[in-house]
Amino acid sequence: MPRSRRYGFLQVAASTFCLILWIFASHVAAGTASVPPDRLQRTVNVMLMPSQKNSSIERSLLQDFMDVNFTPKTGIKVVIHMTATRITTDYASQLQLYLSTNDSSMDIFQMDVVWPPEFAEYLVDLSPSIPAGVAEAHNRAMWENNNVNGRQIAVPFYADYGLFYYRDDLLAKYGYTGPPETWDEMEEMAKKITSKEPSVVGYVGQFNAYEGLTCNLMEWLHSADAGSIIAPNGSVVLDSPATRAMLARVRNWFMNGVTPKYALSYTETEAQDKFQSGEAVFMRYWPSAMLTMRQAGVNFSFKVTGLPGTSRQTKFASTLGGWQLALSKATKDEEAALSTLFFMATAEFQKFRFMTLGLFPTVSSLYQDPEVCEKVDCELFGNLNVTVRPSSRSGAHYLEVSRLLYTVVNSYFGQKMSLDAALDESVLGIEQTIGTYTAIIVSQARFIHYDDIITKVCAVLAFVGILSAIVLTVFVRINRKNPVMIAASPDFLCLIMLGVVLELGAILLFVGKPTNAVCIAQPYVITLGYATAYSALLTKTWRIHRIFDAKFAKVGRSLTSAKLMKFVGIYVGVNLAILLAWTFTNAPQVTAIFQTPHNAYLSCTSTADTPFTATLFTLNGLMLVFGSWLAYKTRNIDEEYRESFYIAIIMYNTLIWACIPVGFVFIPSLGQELHFSIRSISILMSCFGVLVFLMGPKVKAVYYGVPKVEEVSLLSDDLRRLSLLQQQTSYAKPTLRRPSTSPELDRYTTDSVRVDYRTGTSLLFMGAWRAAKLNLFEAKDGILVALQKTGKRGKLAESQMIHCFALKNDEPVTVTFSDEVSENEKKLMTAHIKLREGLVFELVSDDTRKLTAILERLKAHGKSVNPNSSNTPK
Repeated sequence: MPRSRRYGFLQVAASTFCLILWIFASHVAAGTASVPPDRLQRTVNVMLMPSQKNSSIERSLLQDFMDVNFTPKTGIKVVIHMTATRITTDYASQLQLYLSTNDSSMDIFQMDVVWPPEFAEYLVDLSPSIPAGVAEAHNRAMWENNNVNGRQIAVPFYADYGLFYYRDDLLAKYGYTGPPETWDEMEEMAKKITSKEPSVVGYVGQFNAYEGLTCNLMEWLHSADAGSIIAPNGSVVLDSPATRAMLARVRNWFMNGVTPKYALSYTETEAQDKFQSGEAVFMRYWPSAMLTMRQAGVNFSFKVTGLPGTSRQTKFASTLGGWQLALSKATKDEEAALSTLFFMATAEFQKFRFMTLGLFPTVSSLYQDPEVCEKVDCELFGNLNVTVRPSSRSGAHYLEVSRLLYTVVNSYFGQKMSLDAALDESVLGIEQTIGTYTAIIVSQARFIHYDDIITKVCAVLAFVGILSAIVLTVFVRINRKNPVMIAASPDFLCLIMLGVVLELGAILLFVGKPTNAVCIAQPYVITLGYATAYSALLTKTWRIHRIFDAKFAKVGRSLTSAKLMKFVGIYVGVNLAILLAWTFTNAPQVTAIFQTPHNAYLSCTSTADTPFTATLFTLNGLMLVFGSWLAYKTRNIDEEYRESFYIAIIMYNTLIWACIPVGFVFIPSLGQELHFSIRSISILMSCFGVLVFLMGPKVKAVYYGVPKVEEVSLLSDDLRRLSLLQQQTSYAKPTLRRPSTSPELDRYTTDSVRVDYRTGTSLLFMGAWRAAKLNLFEAKDGILVALQKTGKRGKLAESQMIHCFALKNDEPVTVTFSDEVSENEKKLMTAHIKLREGLVFELVSDDTRKLTAILERLKAHGKSVNPNSSNTPK
């Protein structure tokens, strides 16, 4: 082809291509001119839960309707999505995931009638966008149900009511002219028909552990006139005689064959399949099954009415169900989504759904539509005794409340728990979930009353103790110049009595209904009372210990009452500082302690209890142990100086009674009565121990004179001073330098011998053998006998006294010599010394000469028995 002709051909082809492209663009522009530019390619995704077993057919019907009746008018493409589940609780979990993660892949969601409060925070407020007349067109109760705190967050989609399906052909076959009106009639019919028709079961419903069982439960309770589940004040009133009777009735259906045991796992799908196949006489279901079964062409006759009741007056109970449409805040095109949502709430769309899927409309005018009433008994729905689930009173916690209900009820029907346990768990769980449990139980919680027997006894004893302490304080002040009181330090005795009054008063703070102020006062009174009383006791014992310790004798004598009072003040101040830190950190407050789900008592607790209580217990426990040790160290001091003997008894008594309650009062489940009893008895025993052992001897001494100990107090001042010096030297440590008192003590020493000895009240009751050094000290009017552990280098002043007794001249004493015996070629002498008060010392020594010399000196002070006599004291 020539070159010019080739170029001409290409020009023609290019012109033709441009012409075709221009024509195509013109047609596209003309085709889209009818849709506003801002609505081009707008898509809204709608998530629905299938109401039919075949969800694909349902989705196709809805998709086609929207494509034909909505998209051409608006230019908005609506994409219908169906969930893979028909179980509401599973769908609720999916919905929660979409909304809580701000997933924008879905714009509109279908939700149960009881869910709006649960998901309100994730949904768009529709109030500003609602077209005129839409709100008035719908059932008022269902429309208002979607208003949460003044925000309209959803619009009604379709309504559901619990209905009673029955096979009228089987009822007529066995002589019944109509459906049962009571549960008794239903049970009787079911048993009779199933006994004649082995392939048919009596009654099926939604018994699986999911939302459907909650709907069934509400109808059973309403049909039994059992009242609501949650009262207006937030208390759970589920546990009632009517509720118990109805739940027991339903459980018996599984036992006596009215309902098959395998129906315990039935949801809507299994129940409809069973009835639709003709294998059940009765079924509880939603209205949608009427149309779907007729469309399926079942080969038997059935009718629909309201559920039976426990009486004819309570029949037709029906749980209000239904579904709503709500718009997610995560939507990317809110305007398009709002247009879609309000169209799906119109009478046009709802009538289509009813005619094709049997889903009942919420638009009130449709129940006067002849086409609608031709397919359903419109009069029946006007006679239903509608009940609602406890969604409004449980607020945002409804899903958890429902879960508790259907889980526990399903377990009870399956014989996994008793009725008592099921109701207790339900009530407890619901009240805890909605936050009213503590408030309700606290208002009914127990506390210690004055009319309780144990309270009366403890309170009377506490008053007696307080009065006694006050009287004894007055007694001390009146007799403060008495030698007995002077020796006992009256100021410290008054402090001890003050501590006793505070401790006994603490018992009364645990009686009556506690307040936060009382809770704060309790640890202050009991701790400061204890610290005051026992720190005063401790300092008194400490001064005695210092005086009789040779190392600190001079220091001990310089410890005046004023100095010791400072120690008491410091100790009480430390306890007060700990208490103040506790108060300002986290003070104890009134708290309900639960022993059982519905049984609580009031107590005072705080989150800081453990560290501060442990600190106070440790501090005061160490003080008590230290006081007990001091009392032990001063146990051998002469009775005239030995107030610590009684203080030791008090310390030991307090230590025991302080340890006993520790194992009990920190176990809340034991209850307030046991806590109060143990705590009160511990305080009473400790305080009365102080009153009896500390003040008893002093009162007796003031009125009857100072009790004398024969072997010491009847001696002269010379021998009394010798006894004091001996006791002071007994505290000297082996490594210490010989104290200044030892030369004077050595001046009185006349003889000593090493012995093994034991002592007791008679030869039949003797203690363990001890090795010691027996020292004899002679004064002008008596003898002092000391049995001591020998210190290093055998020095007397470096020895510790074990036993000591003194004998006045001519004081009766019995000395018995036993025959000498040989042991390993050593001669041993045994002797017995029996004092006037009955105490017996048995001595054994291999130094017979020295022991004989000492015993001969003792014989001069009383009655003796001839040597080598076989007589021994009994």
